[in-house]
Amino acid sequence: MNIDLGKCDQERYLNIKSEVREVMEYEIGFFLNVLRYMDTHPDALIGAADLLSELGYYEKSLQYDLMLVNLFPDNSEVRYNYACSLSLCNQVDQSYAELINAIQFGYNNFKHLFKDRDLESVLYVYSRQLKQYIKKLLKEASHDTC
Repeated sequence: MNIDLGKCDQERYLNIKSEVREVMEYEIGFFLNVLRYMDTHPDALIGAADLLSELGYYEKSLQYDLMLVNLFPDNSEVRYNYACSLSLCNQVDQSYAELINAIQFGYNNFKHLFKDRDLESVLYVYSRQLKQYIKKLLKEASHDTC
């Protein structure tokens, strides 16, 4: 790829088969071309952020996830993906805060959250607090339905 995407997690990058990497890089190029003309195109932002993260370009992916948060501040999935990007960039405290935001905006796939490898750094520090927060929310929700 001829585009400078910044720092890359070489281990993650090299764990992807070269043929698959080639397709992913082609797709990133496509999304980046779309963004040159329509810099807030949601599908192009999502596609670029996801692929860049998959390939290990975490800082570049974080930029696109932040743009998505600015476009869709109340979207729980967007907030969750932003938390993942922050975690991958070792911005642990901010990642935790974004996970709380994602949950407040409706993210509820907690089984996935605690298994998501992209969140390893934040879960290493905040797993107990996060579990307590979720437990409290679920308890409050069960009282609301009674």
